[in-house]
Amino acid sequence: MNINNTMKIVFTLIGLCIAIGMAVILQLNGLLKDVDNLAKVRYQSYQAADELRQSSDDLTRLGRTYVLTGDDKYEKMYMDVLHIRNGDKPRPQNYHTIYWDMVLEYGQQPKPNGDRIALQKMMQEYGFTDTEFALLKEAQKNSDQLINMEVRAMNAVKGLFPDKNGKYTIKGSPDMEMAAQLLHSNEYHREKSKIMAPIETFFTELEGRTSQQFTDAYNKVQSKVLMGNIVLGVVFIVSIIGYFIVSRKVTRPINDMA
Repeated sequence: MNINNTMKIVFTLIGLCIAIGMAVILQLNGLLKDVDNLAKVRYQSYQAADELRQSSDDLTRLGRTYVLTGDDKYEKMYMDVLHIRNGDKPRPQNYHTIYWDMVLEYGQQPKPNGDRIALQKMMQEYGFTDTEFALLKEAQKNSDQLINMEVRAMNAVKGLFPDKNGKYTIKGSPDMEMAAQLLHSNEYHREKSKIMAPIETFFTELEGRTSQQFTDAYNKVQSKVLMGNIVLGVVFIVSIIGYFIVSRKVTRPINDMA
């Protein structure tokens, strides 16, 4: 094999290895972006489920405070929690952090308003599986049933009681004692537990699914890193071989001629 063909083979191999290495790097960057997106979706999914739990706790606290004090600011806050969750009022920015615990008077806004979006709509956008979404829908359905008890208690404070159609049209004397007992009864605690049980199962399902996704993504990243190392090793070996070939077939004859 003459010198010209030898040089072509050496530099073609080096160029091919470099091209493969660049392709591996691009694929690795894509995989890292996928891992980053997985982490964001996982965090947002936890936020959505935790917001459902937190909103239920906020409703409980505000409803109980209202039936004990009769102060209508707590009823207004209660309704705002519902409206925000249902997308009827703007969602405060960073709503997943502390919010209602910092509101001492109705109308206070610890954080500026954001967009209007129902919690269930947010859940749909996070790509939950059918099983996970069904669990959260079950939790919200149970929460709505608990709301019926809380609304009944709050109306009792105002002297309004349900008729046979469930409408609060019957007027009577305010019954704060009955309202307080209703929101501290065993039935109330059972209904509260029904909300938390599917949320707990959801966290387990989400943890299992996302952990498997992270494992798969990690394995893909590891395989691309290994491939990149192999390509670098091949480039190094080909370069060494090319150096000795050039030295033996080009440099040494020139030196001998000189």
